[in-house]
Amino acid sequence: MIEKLAVWRGVFYEGDGNDLRLVHPTPVVTRAKCDFIETYGGIEVLFREDSFDPVTRVRRGRLYVGGSIGDSWPIGRVDHGLHHPYHGAINTWTPQGSYNAWSPNDSPGRIVGKLIRLGSTAIGTTWRVVAIEQIAINHILFTLRSVSLIGALPELAGVIKDQTGAAIDAAPVAQELEALVDALHKQQASPIVDVARETVKVILTAWIGAEAQGKDLAKVIPLIPANMLISTWAVSISSRLHPRGKSSERETQAAAGVNIRTLTLEDAEVSVELVALLLRELKWTRSN
Repeated sequence: MIEKLAVWRGVFYEGDGNDLRLVHPTPVVTRAKCDFIETYGGIEVLFREDSFDPVTRVRRGRLYVGGSIGDSWPIGRVDHGLHHPYHGAINTWTPQGSYNAWSPNDSPGRIVGKLIRLGSTAIGTTWRVVAIEQIAINHILFTLRSVSLIGALPELAGVIKDQTGAAIDAAPVAQELEALVDALHKQQASPIVDVARETVKVILTAWIGAEAQGKDLAKVIPLIPANMLISTWAVSISSRLHPRGKSSERETQAAAGVNIRTLTLEDAEVSVELVALLLRELKWTRSN
């Protein structure tokens, strides 16, 4: 069984405890962090990408665990292909790192929905596990979907103005946007929608002014000028998504003969996109 992944000077090999062969073309391998794999004593987690669809933002690949102090192989049991490293007089070949294909000890179903951080701490992206399956070589194949806000939330302008054209304090809005980013990376659908709705409320209150303060979002919507239909629709949808995350609301609607579906992660992403749309409509982004 192909259970090993080894690396030497940027060249990757795969195989088992007896034999290795060069992987060609060189795979895309990224450091990974996730809460369902415990790491200690220098153990690292790597994600080996098998495919990536930039349109749907879906990656498929496998996880390996290991580190810099790994296994060794007899020189004659390593197929270097077109790569011919210099070995000197040694009889064994020791890579700079060797890793084992990871398999869950717990129920695989508990991993679906978990987050994986790919890349370094400073530069990386966050992905959600949407499916796992065991392939013919017994590896666990992960299907990941991006939860990054790339293209979703635009950068807030340095100066934002209310509906009268007067400059206002951007700090409360920026704080809510940061909270929304944090929720998207850590929470499930219902909490994300809740935070998105609160973010919309803060944005509208800052833009409308004192007239909107202390009011529920549903009562703020009529204060949006009639000629700003897109903004009104965006806020209305955000307001209507919010109750769907409440079991009491679903039960009340069901008693009235109306069945509403529960929120999904796709709904949560829509709620974030609605915040971005509202920011653009108010001309509060740097691109404006």
